[in-house]
Amino acid sequence: LFAFEWGTLIGAAFCIAGAVSYGLFTALLKKSGYDTRLSLMIAFFVSFIVTGIVNVATNNLPTLDTPQVLGIAWNGIISIALGTTLWQYALQVEDTAKISNLAYITPFLSLIWTWLILGEEISPWSLVGLAVIVLGIFIQLDLRKKQK
Repeated sequence: LFAFEWGTLIGAAFCIAGAVSYGLFTALLKKSGYDTRLSLMIAFFVSFIVTGIVNVATNNLPTLDTPQVLGIAWNGIISIALGTTLWQYALQVEDTAKISNLAYITPFLSLIWTWLILGEEISPWSLVGLAVIVLGIFIQLDLRKKQK
């Protein structure tokens, strides 16, 4: 637990920054009132262009084979584009507070997919973490019910 390396801490910081950026992006997109599909298309296109420019500028152009290209396409289309578009649509048609609870299901589903598809073992600490997440969801839902 206390044997973190700088690379681990930097990676964790980038993950946190990414989560904060994504949360800010989705909240601002909902508040802006712009067309969600068009806004997401522009955001994905700009991200693609900026990534390309950074790769060219740093001379970091990877050589990819067909399975890698297919994996990147799968991740980009299914996980990123479809997932983000459906998330934005859900935020538009339903109460943000209700929908936000669904984000906490992601670690649970990821753990199940990792176990089923990759065959990785589920550690007891992962189960403890999932229990805390589920307990937090139920507490929040119970508090919200009592406020109404």
